[in-house]
Amino acid sequence: MRISIRAHIETDDSQSVEPIIVGVIERAGDGDPASGLGLFLRESRELLRQIQAVVLDRQVDEFTRTAARCLACAKPLGIKDTKSAKAERAEAKRAKTAARAAAKAAKASTEEAGP
Repeated sequence: MRISIRAHIETDDSQSVEPIIVGVIERAGDGDPASGLGLFLRESRELLRQIQAVVLDRQVDEFTRTAARCLACAKPLGIKDTKSAKAERAEAKRAKTAARAAAKAAKASTEEAGP
């Protein structure tokens, strides 16, 4: 006997995903029933681990898809870095100003030293 366990997942918008085979249990039909009725603990744990993997994978996909859109208008959100473009421009401007000030100071010190 062969028992296939599949997961069929539907999203909130009723999109159906192909069934995913979670596990397969095989039993010899002519075996001693006392030694093989039901699931063994190791089979149960393995099936639970596989189901958890499928559920977690789908939940992460759903969360990622949801988090990528604005909750108010459903428009895609831009990918944000740790700094905004405005902050990066301000930092570049400060660095440029500091470099100019250092160059002026170096020029002034060489002029003061004179011939």
